[in-house]
Amino acid sequence: MRDADDGTSEIKFASIIVDAVLGGDEVVSRSQVFDYEIPAALRGRLQRGHMVRVPFGPRVVRGFVVDLRAEADSDSGRVRKIRDLVSDARYLSEDDLELAEWVASEYLCSPVQVLRSMLPPGFRDRTGPPTVRRLTLAVEDLRVALKELAQAKKQAAALMEAAHLKQPVQRTRLAQLAGVSTSTVDALVNRGFLRWVDVRDGARPYDQRYRHDAPDSLTSDQSRALEKLLPAVAGDGGSFLLYGVTSSGKTEIYLRVIERVLARGRGAILMVPEISLTPQMVARVKGRLGDGVAVLHSALSGGERAGEWHRLFSGEARVALGPRSAVFAPIADLGAIIVDEEHESTYKQETAPRYHARDVALKRADMAGATVILGSATPCLESYYATEAGSCGMLQLPERIDARPMPAVDVVDMRQEWKQGHHSIFSRPLHEALEMRLDRGEQSILFLNQRGYSSFLVCTDCGHTFKCSDCNVTMTYHRDGGTLRCHYCNDRMEVPRVCPECRGRVVRRGVGTQKVEAAARSAFPGARIARLDTDTARRKDARSQIYEQFSRGDLDILVGTQMIAKGWDIRAVTLVGVVDADTALHFPDFRSSERTFQILTQVAGRAGRGRRPGQVIIQTTSPDHPAITCAAEGDLEGFYARELADRQRAQYPPFVDLVRLVLSGETEPMVEMWAQEVRRRLQGSVQPEGQVRFMGPAPAPLDRLRGQYRWHLLLKTPDLSRSLDGLREVMHNMRMGREDPRIIVDVNPAQML
Repeated sequence: MRDADDGTSEIKFASIIVDAVLGGDEVVSRSQVFDYEIPAALRGRLQRGHMVRVPFGPRVVRGFVVDLRAEADSDSGRVRKIRDLVSDARYLSEDDLELAEWVASEYLCSPVQVLRSMLPPGFRDRTGPPTVRRLTLAVEDLRVALKELAQAKKQAAALMEAAHLKQPVQRTRLAQLAGVSTSTVDALVNRGFLRWVDVRDGARPYDQRYRHDAPDSLTSDQSRALEKLLPAVAGDGGSFLLYGVTSSGKTEIYLRVIERVLARGRGAILMVPEISLTPQMVARVKGRLGDGVAVLHSALSGGERAGEWHRLFSGEARVALGPRSAVFAPIADLGAIIVDEEHESTYKQETAPRYHARDVALKRADMAGATVILGSATPCLESYYATEAGSCGMLQLPERIDARPMPAVDVVDMRQEWKQGHHSIFSRPLHEALEMRLDRGEQSILFLNQRGYSSFLVCTDCGHTFKCSDCNVTMTYHRDGGTLRCHYCNDRMEVPRVCPECRGRVVRRGVGTQKVEAAARSAFPGARIARLDTDTARRKDARSQIYEQFSRGDLDILVGTQMIAKGWDIRAVTLVGVVDADTALHFPDFRSSERTFQILTQVAGRAGRGRRPGQVIIQTTSPDHPAITCAAEGDLEGFYARELADRQRAQYPPFVDLVRLVLSGETEPMVEMWAQEVRRRLQGSVQPEGQVRFMGPAPAPLDRLRGQYRWHLLLKTPDLSRSLDGLREVMHNMRMGREDPRIIVDVNPAQML
């Protein structure tokens, strides 16, 4: 995108990114920027960032103005004219356009995909804030009108009610307040006593009063963290990793920083990793900051989301709260961006544009001179390494509020349980601990990570699992052919009859939350038990309802997945049982150890947050694995030091960048052929000096999805920008037909499925 003309010549043309798909929705095969003539009525009014309607082929489409100029690049005789403005309002600022260009370049997507993300769904079709139809009085003299309705008492009552309200009212609401039917209200409209008007949509999410007072005092650790943060807020900003154990008071730090930002007349963004955490954070943030907080997330209705977006755009609200898309919130003079639970993979968008909200936050803050706080009890390796490299400041909260102790952690070796003839889902220590909590009237959480899709093999005697010798990831069992396969380099091996280490019995592993719930009901028939996972949370408000039940003490045991591993502050929970720590540990991903450590640490933090001490029981067949032992001991530094050494040895992030290409199509031979062809072309384009390492192509872990065969190829590169330039050239020169595979490019992917 080019800067606007300096004004020395008359501006007659605009460069516009058309809002249309060209050459596929993933990697655009040609430019989406086209020159259009500005009609006389718009000259002098049109600005960069305006949305316009333009002819494009036989259609009229919307577009984003990214440049203004005196002359067009092409022959002016062939340049078509802009039809009109979508709205007089300029919804995209200069910074928005610059950020969109950076995201498009960094993640190899089209700018229009990013610009769409900066507006709420459906907002491109509106010319202002959302409106709704309401009823209002259509008479000047109410007394005269009531005389006319002397024989229609119900209509008179409804008209009186409308007059008392003194503001437009919904049709059904008026009928309800007046105690009449909607047909009575309709009769008043037909007789001319009431009329319809369009008013700004007043639908507001979380539109209730909250109260959350600041604590009387801060801990010494919180005070030290603020002493470093507040000067940055008052100055030119900077980035900080706030590493604080669970229940150490990170949210209070966030709130005080935002209060200081608002006091300086600037705005802030507070991001949470997923929608399910939003209601709890809303209560705390709105309780402290009031109505100047706008909530943005995809579970809101279209009108609610557009309304909240417009409150931020107009300056009525100065704080945006929501998941990853909130990073694009329309806040002028941004002073701070806070990324809570910054390690979570949900901050990575899995569809185009495949941006990582944490990295976009860092870029946007740098552009605005704002402060970034990355908060977590288990920071991602990339953020932790940035503090060691000196590019990010480290702030620590090593103790819980009121010096409450961390829960005691016990690791149960399930191999010993099996050897002693105990094959229940619950080990004997976990069963006894659950019984004890039920007797005491305390609450328990049973956690099971269900991130895996394919089963893995494990020896029941020594716990040995089968890993690829080249890639150091767990090999996946394939029922078709009875083989173990590496989904990085495609190395294979036959399924062994016995363990190669000890000659013990080899079994497949895998259990789900539904089975755990059934087992708990069978083992503890008098207990009040509920389950929270993707299946049970599909009903709207299901998560908040279960949370309220649990927090009120109406449940004894809650079985759940990652949904209950973070953000839950239930003081009566004194026991957390991790049913199976191995599922994530042996997942075919180089991040499996890191994620296991993180999720165990996070879920352990749900126990003992009140006055009573907590206990955590971790069931595993790999009790000596560093992710298990370090999580049990709370040794973050020790785990990260070991994991960073392993990553450097194998050349994985944060020491290199990864680019993943996924090809999918209806026939596997064709997909494999194209995958090999893409690698051949890339080898001559992105690694002229042999610095880029290729892995694969190989079948993706989900090798067939929705009827499509899937292969993937990984690039490990020390120079991402240079590699993307070469990759972009190859992709633009690919001549693939409609029947050929679809190609997805994912820069620094969060998962490898």
